[in-house]
Amino acid sequence: MLRGGGLSNADGLRHILSIGYEVECGVLAKLTRTVLNTDSQEIVLFNSDTARKDIEDFQKAESGSDEQFEDYIFERQEEVMEDVILDKHGHPNKNAVFNITSDNAMTPFIRLLDKVCYYDEESENAVDEKNSMYVFRDTQGTNYNIHFMMKSEQGCAFHSSVEWIMTYYKPKRSPNVIMDTFINMITNLVRHLDEFVPIEGNYIVKYKNAEDAVEEFVVEKPNKRMLFHKPGSTLYYLQTQASELPMTIDDACSVVQMTFSAKAEHIVEVLVSLFDNNSSNIPAFSENIRERLDEVRRIERCVDELIRNYNVAHTGSYKVLGSKHFTQSVKTYLFLILYKLAQYIKFKGVKSGAKYFKNILYINSRHSNYVLYNGLKRQLEIQFGMLDEEIVISIIKDMVFVPDILMSGIVTGVKPGAVRTGAFSKTNVLDKSNKHYGDPTYSLMSYFDFFERPVDNETNVVEGTGEIKEYDWLEYKKIDDYSNKMDLNDNVVLIEVRNFQKLLSLHVYDMADPTLKSDMESGSCNVLTKHMGADVGSLSIANFRKIIELYNGKLRSLTRRKSKTKSRTRKNSKSK
Repeated sequence: MLRGGGLSNADGLRHILSIGYEVECGVLAKLTRTVLNTDSQEIVLFNSDTARKDIEDFQKAESGSDEQFEDYIFERQEEVMEDVILDKHGHPNKNAVFNITSDNAMTPFIRLLDKVCYYDEESENAVDEKNSMYVFRDTQGTNYNIHFMMKSEQGCAFHSSVEWIMTYYKPKRSPNVIMDTFINMITNLVRHLDEFVPIEGNYIVKYKNAEDAVEEFVVEKPNKRMLFHKPGSTLYYLQTQASELPMTIDDACSVVQMTFSAKAEHIVEVLVSLFDNNSSNIPAFSENIRERLDEVRRIERCVDELIRNYNVAHTGSYKVLGSKHFTQSVKTYLFLILYKLAQYIKFKGVKSGAKYFKNILYINSRHSNYVLYNGLKRQLEIQFGMLDEEIVISIIKDMVFVPDILMSGIVTGVKPGAVRTGAFSKTNVLDKSNKHYGDPTYSLMSYFDFFERPVDNETNVVEGTGEIKEYDWLEYKKIDDYSNKMDLNDNVVLIEVRNFQKLLSLHVYDMADPTLKSDMESGSCNVLTKHMGADVGSLSIANFRKIIELYNGKLRSLTRRKSKTKSRTRKNSKSK
């Protein structure tokens, strides 16, 4: 059996309907070649901040008209890069997409450049100045001028990194769906990178000296860098490590995140399966995952108890009983709403070191709490025959507002005063004019009231139309506004697993041979981060190659054993 915690042979994972991987590589910058004009012989490579959301806009533009979309979208469409995803038989997978986008994270390379570059960011010529600042010069003396196309000013040092996104819309459903798709993903990524040709040279910063003459400065660590080009394409990758040691593209390290979708009724089961990890080979990661599982189970118990309490306390016909589809869907929507509130309480009331709310969301619903709240209302309306909306709202509040159960479920380990006394009381109602209206740590009732009656001041109303901008207080206050939110469709929920890398490292280390274990403990990722040990939190392309080899080898071994078992069974049958 292929073991490795919650990523393989976990029955709950069979409910996953689609799955995607975001591979963030901070030591390669994605560059796109463009032609400034037909007469120019100048080679220009653009570094942009094109992300997944931009690709969605580009796709809309393809079916729209010039009047519907801004001109810059059409100008930037050449940045959209895709590759094919091949299945295990080498055939194109029509139900999978491979996008090559950008990641805007801070990197050691940016910090390195920040020490040597300067221009007045407020200047009208700031963009032009940066576009004349950087050049890659190969050993033959050919210049590759680096230009930048960003949606907003990022500073003279900023270079976006590459992010590879592969999405499987109709994977084969099985308890092993994560590892099956992950292995296919890294197989395609390795194939993609194997097509690139290295170009050796220097990365150069141009600047003006005191006499206003242009001088050049070679960026070190290393002095010699590689520019990788895929022949026949406009795609390049620039090596952006900040280390003196010579490295190849196989030494490039990445952090992997995973996103999956499932029917609402199965979401909690999938999450428990993911975090139910029995590995202890990387203690720091093992402890982290155990803490996450404990919290998921605690909030699950909280929701179960809220529903049981509601069913006991209410003798009428509106009980959360019956089909698993209904009861588990109600449970999931309540779970996800309360999970996010629990994380906000923790973010506000614990010195966790997290600067942004997103940093503590180890699982993140790609739907706002307002959308989840409406999904919950919809389930109740369908189950009870399209009730009057006020009755549905009353049912939700009767279920949720049990202070003792909430306190034990979503408030743990926070400093005194993080949650106001009586905040979870059903009678703690606030007027919209109250400055605390919507804050769940002051009045949870007002947080739920915000869904139905959001503030309508000038900051939350579209000028001219009067349309409300935000119906969730967490979004209104710009606390939960970092990721693109989606509507629900057919009761399918999309979940981003932001600590997937820890789960992945645990799984890989468990299945690793001595060579792979050694490389995870002291390989290129350790050198780049200056952190020795398997808890480095990233994997290199060389690691991916070894994982593919080991995984496919074990699968072949399992297949041979099954074949021998079938053969013996046939022989025994004939002898009878």
